[in-house]
Amino acid sequence: MTRRHSKGIQDALPNTNTEFFSLLDPSTLADDPALLKQLLATLLQMLAKETRRREEVERHIDALLKRMTRSKSLVFSDGQQLLFDLDVELNETPPEPAVESKDDEPNKSKHKCGPHGRRKPPGDLEIEEIIHDLPDNIKQQFPEGTLVALPDVVTFQYDYRPGRIIQLRHVQKKYVTIKHDSGPSVSEILEPIPAGALTPEATEMPPVGPTATSATQETATVPTPNAEVTSLATHEDLVGGTDVAENTTPAEEQPAISGDSSGTPRSAKRRILLAPKQCVMSSCLAAPGLLAMIWLNKFGDHLPLYRQEEITRRYGIHFARSTLCDWMLQLAAELTPLYQLMVAEVLKSRVIHTDDTTVQRQDPVTKKRSTARFWNYVGDEEHLLTVFEFTLTHERTWPAQFLRDFRGYLQADAYSGCDGLYLDSNGRIVEVGCWFHARKRFKAAVPQDVRATVGLAYIKQIYAIERKLRDCKRGEWAELSVDDRAARVAEVRTELTVPILQQFEHWLRATEKAVLPKDALSDAIRYTLNQ
Repeated sequence: MTRRHSKGIQDALPNTNTEFFSLLDPSTLADDPALLKQLLATLLQMLAKETRRREEVERHIDALLKRMTRSKSLVFSDGQQLLFDLDVELNETPPEPAVESKDDEPNKSKHKCGPHGRRKPPGDLEIEEIIHDLPDNIKQQFPEGTLVALPDVVTFQYDYRPGRIIQLRHVQKKYVTIKHDSGPSVSEILEPIPAGALTPEATEMPPVGPTATSATQETATVPTPNAEVTSLATHEDLVGGTDVAENTTPAEEQPAISGDSSGTPRSAKRRILLAPKQCVMSSCLAAPGLLAMIWLNKFGDHLPLYRQEEITRRYGIHFARSTLCDWMLQLAAELTPLYQLMVAEVLKSRVIHTDDTTVQRQDPVTKKRSTARFWNYVGDEEHLLTVFEFTLTHERTWPAQFLRDFRGYLQADAYSGCDGLYLDSNGRIVEVGCWFHARKRFKAAVPQDVRATVGLAYIKQIYAIERKLRDCKRGEWAELSVDDRAARVAEVRTELTVPILQQFEHWLRATEKAVLPKDALSDAIRYTLNQ
């Protein structure tokens, strides 16, 4: 730079008494292009220097704030306690503990355990009743007088509605079947039911036989304990199970069913039918709505269970943290088939994006902390699903096992474990670089070297082209097939993106020679060229 240009820069730059924002006025700038270029370079250097100074000041401020807000121990030293315990004499010796005699041991009050089981719901809780009955086409198959209604089986669950928790009252209709000398058997009636038409549910039944309540006896005479209790399920569950037990009670000693005026004794075979509850985890105290709310708060919004315990308490219902944890474990087991279905759907994609995120894990036994991983696998536009896999280590065996049946393009970062995955696949998996990770490195290098802004400018141009392509896919190309859209995208990228990439590569090669190997900009350049 010549002296004339240096003097011109000093004249163009604002002095200490001039407002810095006066540079925004174009009339105050020179018209010489060479001078303007040098001015721009000088301003960028000043900006980088000021940015480094500001970041250093912010680090010091953050350190001071952390030091001031750090939690301090509430345990005082022995000398500090004496300042407040003025009434305690220093020479006073503590009294010896009284020795209890053996005669007093029987008089000790034993610790009484608190009541166990489910708490009673609040009396002012909104109740929503759901009736579960046998389908009409099944009830019509039984001859008249062979299907007698028994008292309903009533269970309760808590469910969630936006802003409130309600109580669901499930009413399951229950029937007893009687086989006369003439007419089809129960198995013959239930046999035409297609497999999977009704969901099997293991429902706890009320006591039958002599232990039944008086209300039950008023409605109908309860069958003998030899009767089989069945919840309507699939064809295999209904017909392929254990045969109905034979009743050994003499016919003259068997009571007649209410409504049977002829006093015809019971048949030797009978069955109790119970309409199933069509819901997930029917034996759980929480209904699907409440389970979904807790699940989303925990794993979607990262709201811990101890906070949700307090939230439900404000609704008037207390769910212990251990109960919420058990619900999440049960729900995870119930949703495993859905997760496996999502994994199979993602593996059908032509392109899969994957990355790993660290998470702190505490061992339940040793209480030691370690770094675990969450691997995400994102499907393509035909399979818009994202599945996660949790692993304890960062070994390449985990993505290799997950992608063992995948064939297509894999977009990932520069994780070395993926290199072996590409080689071992024998061309089955094709490597695709990730521009996001390259852009992240250039962005991190800007505070140290302003030349990184040039790399960001190139990447920004590529992003602008991709943004227009996404708009075309949603708009004028929406009716095209996937292959036709891919051909259009390849054509646009060849015409617009390839020239930018060629210029970008030329700048990377030239700049790589002018930076130190350990600089952040050098790391960004190497990553972009290699990936």
